Amino acid sequence: MKRLLLVAMCCLLGITQLYAKIFRVNNNYMVSSAYINGQQAHDDAQPGDTLYFESSSITYTAFNISKRLVVMGLGSFLDSYEGHQLPGLPGATIALINIRNGANNTVIAGIKADIVVDGVAQLHLFRNYGRIDMTGCANALIYHNYITRLRIDQSNFIAVTNNIIAGNIENGSGIQDVTIHHNTINGNVFTWNSNMSNNIIVQGTANLRSSNFNNNVLTANSYFKAGVEVTADNDNNVFNAPMANIFMATSIDDRYFQLSAISPARGAGLGGSDCGATGGADPYVFGALQPPIPSIYRLDVPGIVSGNSMQVIISTKTNR
Repeated sequence: MKRLLLVAMCCLLGITQLYAKIFRVNNNYMVSSAYINGQQAHDDAQPGDTLYFESSSITYTAFNISKRLVVMGLGSFLDSYEGHQLPGLPGATIALINIRNGANNTVIAGIKADIVVDGVAQLHLFRNYGRIDMTGCANALIYHNYITRLRIDQSNFIAVTNNIIAGNIENGSGIQDVTIHHNTINGNVFTWNSNMSNNIIVQGTANLRSSNFNNNVLTANSYFKAGVEVTADNDNNVFNAPMANIFMATSIDDRYFQLSAISPARGAGLGGSDCGATGGADPYVFGALQPPIPSIYRLDVPGIVSGNSMQVIISTKTNR
């Protein structure tokens, strides 16, 4: 899995280097930008170009993607994380992104939006916030996201790893070879033909068909396999984990799901790894869900200007 994530990042970097054209999208009327919505920028872009959505308090309108693109925003939870982004920037929220045939190898990162995908291969979704609905897809990587609800159907070879899923997983019978690994799930799981391991499932249970289920931590006292309730097994699943002991629960943002010192999820995964989004070789990063591009987190402008010059100090950081 770690190798797959490294390949995904290499693909992203390769795309941005080979196709240097970046389309700025900004719907603030006081900001000069050639594009005020994603559809305009998409239609003018060539395969491999980047659409960069800038900070705005106005929700961007929905748009469709039908070509290979990189779509990036500033991230989410920006107000909660000091030192990650210039204060007062709300990020970029898009009403809906529809990814359709022709958009193979598209990358979406740092965006707050519901994402609906139909008939696309080699898709990379990471550090986004919102619902993900996927049909007829293959070879997709879904990682390091804060997902409000996840649905996958008629799709093959999908890796869902190291996400916080703050809602239900509803996967249909038409999926094959779906890996749900090292996620923190705050809801119910309904899935077919999946391999589930090293997850934390709180305030819900799992309903499985033709699936493997091992080394998971549940607050429920059972799960269902092929319609049969399972209250004990030999697959190293932990039942009845006390909710109060699992997470630090000291924040209103994604850091709520950091494991406590006495969490039963610590060491409960395969090979002694931690269960949940923060476990494994490539853990979820708490840092405003920002994509791996530089960000400005401080701007010092003098209050008094003398002469014809002004000294401005800009502080920047990289995001891994």
